[in-house]
Amino acid sequence: MRPRTQYVDSGGYSIAYQVIGDGPVDVLFLQGLLSHLDMQWCDPIFAAFLNRLASCSRLVVMDQRGVGLSDGAGTIPTIDERVADLAAVADAVGSKRMFLIASASAPSCSPILSTPHKRQPGTATSAGRYCSCATTLQCAKRSIVAAENA
Repeated sequence: MRPRTQYVDSGGYSIAYQVIGDGPVDVLFLQGLLSHLDMQWCDPIFAAFLNRLASCSRLVVMDQRGVGLSDGAGTIPTIDERVADLAAVADAVGSKRMFLIASASAPSCSPILSTPHKRQPGTATSAGRYCSCATTLQCAKRSIVAAENA
C-alpha cells in the first residue's frame, strides 16, 4: 500500500516526503536524482525493499528538490540547500536523531546534516548504484542495532 505523500516548505520550495512504519529509530532513505515517491511503489521489488526497511524503523523517503514530486528549482541545488531540505523534512516528522541511507549523489549531505541544525548525529550509509537492496538493508539494520546499543 502506498503511503500518503506530504509536503514541507524549504526556502519557498515544496519538498515531497512519505513516512512508512513506526519503528524505534528514524531512517531517511535519500535516493539520487532518479526518484518519484508515487512511482516507486509501482515496482514490487523496490516496494518490498522499502517495506522491509520500514519493518525495523520509521522510514522517511523524500524526493530531492527538483526531482519527482518536489518543486523544481531551475538550478542545481547547493549542498546547503540540500541540507536545509533534509532538515525541513526531519523537522516536519519531528525527528531529533535520524539515520541517513543515501544513494548516488546524496552522501555528500550526510556529514553536515547534524551540525547546522543541532541534531544528534546519526550514521550515514552510502548505497552506491552497484549495491543490492539486500546489502543496503543489511548495512542499515547493522547501523540501527549499533545505535540502539550505544
